[in-house]
Amino acid sequence: MTRLSLSKIPFYWGYASKKLINEENLLKINLNIKNSVLSFSPTKEVKKRIKSLYLKDINIGHSNSDDAFNKKYTEEFLKFIIKNVKDKNNSILDIGAGGMIIPKNLINCGYKKITTLDPSLYSEKFAKKYNIKFIKDFFPSDKLKEKFDVIINADVFEHVDNPEKFLTQCRKKLKKDGLLIISTPDSNKNIKIGDVSMIMHEHLSYYDFKTIKFLCNKTGFKLIKILNSNWGGSIFFVARVIKKFKHNVEQNSNYLKKYISKARHNLAKIHKIFQILSSQKKTIAIYCPKNSFPYLYFNNSYQKLNYFLIDDNPRTKNKYIPGSEKIINNAKIINNKIDYVLIFSLSFGSFIKKNLLKSKPFLANKVFTLKELLKKNITIN
Repeated sequence: MTRLSLSKIPFYWGYASKKLINEENLLKINLNIKNSVLSFSPTKEVKKRIKSLYLKDINIGHSNSDDAFNKKYTEEFLKFIIKNVKDKNNSILDIGAGGMIIPKNLINCGYKKITTLDPSLYSEKFAKKYNIKFIKDFFPSDKLKEKFDVIINADVFEHVDNPEKFLTQCRKKLKKDGLLIISTPDSNKNIKIGDVSMIMHEHLSYYDFKTIKFLCNKTGFKLIKILNSNWGGSIFFVARVIKKFKHNVEQNSNYLKKYISKARHNLAKIHKIFQILSSQKKTIAIYCPKNSFPYLYFNNSYQKLNYFLIDDNPRTKNKYIPGSEKIINNAKIINNKIDYVLIFSLSFGSFIKKNLLKSKPFLANKVFTLKELLKKNITIN
């Protein structure tokens, strides 16, 4: 089978100051392989919910906030853009500009021709604040009358349900030899080991290097550079428009079929671990809540498990994720009454574990990263 059906999991889009527990915030996901891309086809209800979020005055995406938690992520992508766009007179379009952090910083670095496009009230507010040229609309937009030297977008590519069409539309708005620069979540490790922690309703497509190279080749781009970010678990890539290209590019998606098979196995494995912990009445601290939900809600594993949700991001303290009844705590709640700590992050798992064991040495041999949990011979006693 080339489809992975997940249980209903919380519809994550941010954090709430009160519990939002209802059926509307628990929705199912069916993950498919479509045109050699790992994607899911959202229902009309999910599409409606997602679109309504993009129109609101709310922050969505790492690069849309100038707080300390996201600063490293934003700075790294800015350096990548600047390194690849030498001419500061180039016309640049930022699709999904969010809180205008990237365009604001580009202007501060001397780039003179910045246009931003976003459908949200949030973007409109910050565009006015920083006096940045702004078009309030979804992409593609009839309001975009010109072509650009460069198109950039951060935390947008994963939100499109037809990435091939999106890249084709970007190509149409680029000048001859124009550049496309994108930052998107890195799913290389997830796909390789069959991990589902990256899955959420808002992210419709998931990419590794192979998929991105395939999509660029198919839509008339030459992939110039692709790399893993040092912070935030992202892929950065830059591609250039090419004049002639073959439309019949094919990709062997057998490795994505293997991902589906591994993911089923891993879901069952983590579910079994939760069953053991429940039967032994163990108390669990779960790091990185939204990453844990595909596992935690699989076969209703969460219902009998005695657990706390943990996140070190100060913005999440004492907040809820819509659909979850658990408040989010910080690491201070972890004490000798916690039997196990499970860290559901491939990007930061080892980093979190190392820091945790420095401050909580009594937890040695009781802390497991997601990577460790998915190993063949892992045993929870």
